[in-house]
Amino acid sequence: MNNDIEQFLTEHYPYSSNTKQIYRRVLMLLFDTNPDIEQLTSVEFDRWISSIEQWGGSMRWLAYSATRSFLRWKYGDDHPALKLKIKREKSGPQRTLTISQAKKLHDYFDTSSSKGIRDLAIFSILLDTGIRESELCNWQLKTLFLDTDTGTLTVLTKGGEWGYGIFCNHTAMYMTAWLEHRSAIAQSGVRNVFVGIGGTKPGTPITPSGLRVIVRKWGQASGIGPLSPHDFRRTFATIATIAKAPTRLTQMAGRWSHIASVEHYTRALELRAFLPYSPIAKIVDS
Repeated sequence: MNNDIEQFLTEHYPYSSNTKQIYRRVLMLLFDTNPDIEQLTSVEFDRWISSIEQWGGSMRWLAYSATRSFLRWKYGDDHPALKLKIKREKSGPQRTLTISQAKKLHDYFDTSSSKGIRDLAIFSILLDTGIRESELCNWQLKTLFLDTDTGTLTVLTKGGEWGYGIFCNHTAMYMTAWLEHRSAIAQSGVRNVFVGIGGTKPGTPITPSGLRVIVRKWGQASGIGPLSPHDFRRTFATIATIAKAPTRLTQMAGRWSHIASVEHYTRALELRAFLPYSPIAKIVDS
């Protein structure tokens, strides 16, 4: 069945590399726990999705979507498991850094070391551009359209299209410092912008799972708490909104296809941002 999985993923070219990795893991687990896939019933399919205790609502939906897509591709629309219909759960509150937390994390990095220089560059490019973890990890020198004079970058986005970002002079300075250090750290032939320092595979590309470990350690060591790379994408949109950036401009800078995505990512917008518009303050202070 591994050949079928790879063929399925190959034919679904719009999937990002990160999505393909997730779908591959889900489908391999499906085959490991359900040997007779061709006869899988909707009841068995539902039971399987519900049996993985560590999966949250989002992961269950991904498993449901990946399995349905594969079964339809392999067996057609009449496969019995396709009768299962589940409703996608709305995600609950998600982590977004406050401005003070972002400032605390910015000041946490020790730039007297190569690791601190790299991590500050990663932090800054994540927060200043809203770049996704897969985009950052796949970012290579040959596709590194990084203009530190104009503060612009070009990356291959989630859907395989070219996307554009903008960053400030501080981020340009942090990226320049890292690229100068990188040349002495990266192994020969490695073209990825961000590579490991220390550990078992120094100088090799940082993977999405490796990036999540790095960012989680930032949160623990700085005292901020749990952190993930995607928290910075939400924080990017939220702080930009607090700074009164037009929603359309935030959408373009974050490379979102729809404005609704920006609204989704700024759900955790601090209510204190409303204080300048307080009706009582308006009538008392006027």
